[in-house]
Amino acid sequence: MDFVFSNTIEQNWITASTENEIPVIENEQFVLGALYTKGGWVIDIDTYQKRVLAPVAWNFGFRLDNEDVLVSGTETIQGLDFTLKKRWKYYRAWLSYSFQDSKVEALEEQFRSGLNIRHQLQLSQTYNYRQFEFSIYDQVGPTLHSGNWV
Repeated sequence: MDFVFSNTIEQNWITASTENEIPVIENEQFVLGALYTKGGWVIDIDTYQKRVLAPVAWNFGFRLDNEDVLVSGTETIQGLDFTLKKRWKYYRAWLSYSFQDSKVEALEEQFRSGLNIRHQLQLSQTYNYRQFEFSIYDQVGPTLHSGNWV
C-alpha cells in the first residue's frame, strides 16, 4: 500500500459524510518564543511541539477490495526556528534556520512524515537604490518533490 500522510492542503478533497467515516482532525500544541530588537538587529527564536490526532492518509496505490482506503493515526511535530536580521540604511539581511522532526504513528508502526524537512537554512538580502529594490535569496536544505527527496 502507498499511503500519503499530510496535514497540509491535499491534492484531492475528501467530502465528509454524516456517517462519521472520516474522523475530525484535532491537535494539541505548545509554542514558546522570544524576540529581541536593538540598533537595527532583530533576534527571534521559537520552539514548538504539536501533536495531531487522527490525521487521515489516503491510499494512492493499487487497491484490492479488502484493503483500507483511509487510515487514521497520530503525528508528532517538534521544531525550532531561529532568525537573525540586520537593517542598515539601504541594505537589509536576514538569516534563518529551522529544525523540524515529524513522526507519524499509524497501522501499528512509527515512521517519519513524508513532509519532514529536518534542517533548513535561508539567507535573504535586499538593497534599495533610488526607486529600485534588488534582492537575493538562497535556501540550503533538502527539497521535497512529489513525496520523494531530491
